[in-house]
Amino acid sequence: KAGAMNTEQGFRAKKHRNAGKLVTWDRPAMTPDGRMLFCISHGGLHRFSVKGGELEYVEAGAPIGDDNPRIVVSADSRSVALLSSRSGAVSSEAGGGSLRGTCIWRTTDLQSPALRLQTFTPAIGFDASTGRIYAEDGDRPLILFSAEGAAGREYPLYETEREGPAQILMHPDGKKGVVMGPGGVVWV
Repeated sequence: KAGAMNTEQGFRAKKHRNAGKLVTWDRPAMTPDGRMLFCISHGGLHRFSVKGGELEYVEAGAPIGDDNPRIVVSADSRSVALLSSRSGAVSSEAGGGSLRGTCIWRTTDLQSPALRLQTFTPAIGFDASTGRIYAEDGDRPLILFSAEGAAGREYPLYETEREGPAQILMHPDGKKGVVMGPGGVVWV
């Protein structure tokens, strides 16, 4: 039995002080465990719980100041990132400090980031088995970050300079995955 979502529920949802209203349902993404649904509206993440055939509007996060963001959810359903398509724009309210970076939130809390990568990241992959994060920066094709967000080893992907990856898909066994981008598909 399908039911309509009542957007008036948003008045009862937990909201970041700079969160925009829920007026669109752009780029929806569901957690792999099926318990949460995310969408983008007014440049920020909005979270819903999924229970049976019902959606409940739970929370709205701060906007990242981008007109074309993308949602990536970790395979273990614990983390979610709102990736910027340009300039690494991040609201100062979404993590403080520099406006360049990528915020990663716990799927259960969009009010303050659990982790902040100090890099513009249009593609990200979560390695659930190790907690590591694989990310791309415009100047560096693939960077391995620790579970705490410290940048580590960098991997060159292509023999000639090209745009970085469009998508990073990590294997469930960990420490390996597929990077897809304009230079082709690369197994890492």
